[in-house]
Amino acid sequence: MPPALEAISQVAITQPGQIVKPTNACTASCRPTPNHIERWQGFIDQLFSWWNDPGYFADEDFEIPSSSTIERAMNFAQTCCEAGIAAPDRVVPAADGGVVFEIQRGKLAELACVREVYGPFPTKHG
Repeated sequence: MPPALEAISQVAITQPGQIVKPTNACTASCRPTPNHIERWQGFIDQLFSWWNDPGYFADEDFEIPSSSTIERAMNFAQTCCEAGIAAPDRVVPAADGGVVFEIQRGKLAELACVREVYGPFPTKHG
């Protein structure tokens, strides 16, 4: 798994609205830049504007993120920022109603998606 995505994947959502912080520090290749707090705050502000204006995506042809999905994305962003994880290059709505955090690495993009949770969390079997 690419280092930046590995660091972000350690921020696990165990139950809706509950976020568990990563247990170890960010890897060397995704160390935050000096302005990482400002960058994360810019994305949190962007997400807040989506949450605050239900008509923000009214003219778009995709499933808009629900307020709970946006809240979950804001919590995810805040936790990543506090954990010292470098900010993504952009945050965009996903066509399925989720929120995508994108980290561009050359010709590759690493994605972390926050989506609505329906029903109980899956359990790992066998």
